[in-house]
Amino acid sequence: MSAERENHRRAAVHRQQALVLINDNQATSDDVIKLAHYVRQQVGEKFNVWLQPEVRFIGATGEVNAEEAIA
Repeated sequence: MSAERENHRRAAVHRQQALVLINDNQATSDDVIKLAHYVRQQVGEKFNVWLQPEVRFIGATGEVNAEEAIA
């Protein structure tokens, strides 16, 4: 598996910076969350390091716990 090649619909991992997720083509918030979850799981399983999001997730009703959202 190559995280750089992994694509969840319209969200993708940046080709030059593996910790950056990008909107490849009108990605939804769900696309980004699913990709973040996938990347976190792959890194955790392979290296036993659990990535924590640095961004804040803001939904329609306010802030969402980003770590819980991608767990």
